Amino acid sequence: MPISIPPVRGRPARRREAEKRSVIRSNKILRSQNLIRAFSG
Repeated sequence: MPISIPPVRGRPARRREAEKRSVIRSNKILRSQNLIRAFSG
């Protein structure tokens, strides 16, 4: 998706929410991987 196009009104909030959710998911994955590494190491 090209970034140069200005976002449509009402959509950025949803995209931000999705980004937040994906960030939380990746943080959970990273945390679980770190825990597994700490336990196995």
